[in-house]
Amino acid sequence: MKKVFVGILLVTVLLSFATVYAEIVNEIISAGVIRFHIIAASESEEDNRIKLDVRDYVSEHIKDTELVAYSREYVKECERLANVRLEETGTGYKAKATFEKVYIPKKSYKNITLPSGKYNAIRLVLGNGEGENWWCVAYPPLCFTEEVGGILSQDGEKKLKNELPEDIYGMISGDCEYRFFIVDLIGNISNKLSE
Repeated sequence: MKKVFVGILLVTVLLSFATVYAEIVNEIISAGVIRFHIIAASESEEDNRIKLDVRDYVSEHIKDTELVAYSREYVKECERLANVRLEETGTGYKAKATFEKVYIPKKSYKNITLPSGKYNAIRLVLGNGEGENWWCVAYPPLCFTEEVGGILSQDGEKKLKNELPEDIYGMISGDCEYRFFIVDLIGNISNKLSE
């Protein structure tokens, strides 16, 4: 009986350490990465086409701005650009942009994989926001290269390396898969428990 108790205690301690580790890693990554999230107005094919059109329009016009990706002005500019495009296409609904921390599932690009967890994100909700969503990385700017394979540019890679500790950058670039597995697993479990 004593061995069972010690075993349960050991597993509990290990899970506690793994959970704390995963939360710390997620906070560090979230501090160095800003995600971009667009939600379509509905599930219709037309609204999903509009979502991608707005994504392309906002991405094209925001990428050369001097605004910092997590500033209030950047978020307002994303909303303004989305509404310009929605008005041009005559959709009859508006976009609303916010900056918030949201759960995002694991996402792989060609040279990095971000574990699931809560990230700082610019959320652009079109209309009622009842449709499919689209994710990318706004900072460092990965959104603008995702269509050609999701490769983080050399400039983006340099910015990301500067934002993240070396061991955590190694984890998301594939050098430490067992640690990535732990962080991703705990992120998924935490999200399920908070639903």
